[in-house]
Amino acid sequence: MSVQRFWRVEGLTEIEDTFAEAFPMWVSRILITAESERWALTSAQAATGFAVSIIMSPAEAGVERTVPASETPDGRPGVLIHIYHNTGFGLKDQLIRR
Repeated sequence: MSVQRFWRVEGLTEIEDTFAEAFPMWVSRILITAESERWALTSAQAATGFAVSIIMSPAEAGVERTVPASETPDGRPGVLIHIYHNTGFGLKDQLIRR
């Protein structure tokens, strides 16, 4: 009897069942808008930096997606980012610093 060790996502990607870990986290989802999509992306990249993992980093952060001007409150192009931390105080601190 064989056990399936991977999943196909929309026929494009295979996810192999090897290892995963998860941590309880606090998250903030932030919309950054700017005069142009280029400036919004530049600001989003500056805010998220190299925070790819909460392990050995002050926060975990990343870009979710671009948002068209027609979907933002101020009518300018935007980018959604996420910032994660394992404590509410730590998340607040990272939001202030970024």
